[in-house]
Amino acid sequence: VLVISELERYVSVFRITSQYKNKSERVQAKYFIINEWRKAGLGKQSYIDTGEIVDLPKTVFNRSMPIGCLAFEDKKRLIEFLKQ
Repeated sequence: VLVISELERYVSVFRITSQYKNKSERVQAKYFIINEWRKAGLGKQSYIDTGEIVDLPKTVFNRSMPIGCLAFEDKKRLIEFLKQ
C-alpha cells in the first residue's frame, strides 16, 4: 500500500498492485504506473490503484518496517495524475 495520510487511529492508503494487463480499460485508467518501482522497494513493475482510498486501523501496520518510498519523480507524476 501507499500511505496517503495518517490520523490518530487510522491510516489512509491506496493499494499497490502488479496486476494490470487483464483489467478493464475503466479500471486501468485509475491505475498509476510506478516508473521507478525498484527504487520504491518493489519486486516488479507495479501500479497504484487510485480508484479508492482505503482506511485501515493503525494496528495492522508495523511502521518500523516500511518497504520503501516513491521516487521524487513518481511523486510529482502521481500528484499530476490525481489532479486529472
